Amino acid sequence: EIICISAHANLMDVGEAGPTYLLKALRFAKLIGAEIVNTSEGPKPDYLTEEEAFQLMKINLKKILRTAKNLGIKVTIEPHNIYTVQTETMLKILNLVPSEMLGVNFDTGNVTLFGTDPLKMLDAVIDKVMHVHLKDIDRETYEKYKGKTGIPCGTALGKGIVPLKEIINRLKRSGFDGELSIECSAHDLEESIKYVRSII
Repeated sequence: EIICISAHANLMDVGEAGPTYLLKALRFAKLIGAEIVNTSEGPKPDYLTEEEAFQLMKINLKKILRTAKNLGIKVTIEPHNIYTVQTETMLKILNLVPSEMLGVNFDTGNVTLFGTDPLKMLDAVIDKVMHVHLKDIDRETYEKYKGKTGIPCGTALGKGIVPLKEIINRLKRSGFDGELSIECSAHDLEESIKYVRSII
């Protein structure tokens, strides 16, 4: 069963890399029976000011979310680039177009690696969380890449610095009943599954 498909596009683009790609992903999700299409916001093109970037995201989200509603597919924003890994600007994106079809795919590792407190951010967006990527970051990687975004990294869940047990507990208290997607290497998968089962 396919729950969520990843369709990272640029919400600050006007063509194939942005809304066009996401609209295709929504139709594909409908065909295969997926409930969620996951994306992110950027990266921001250098030629756009921040004000222009948010205006373009609003315009694109209006079109995308109208199609999402017609198809009955949720759209989740994953912390992945400069605006979505920060609580204030993530909330700004979520409030650009009020819609029950728009939510958050909370990625525990991406937020932590950037330097944002994952528990504080989760508390701020928890009512919008529809899907979760469980990812852990080892201390060495964190020290090397802190403040960066879009870095493919991770370790076996429970072996790093991400407060996964506390994150799970807060999701439980909020009534979250969605899926937890484990993100790690194939080598670490069995250990990660055992850890997740011990804390849920």
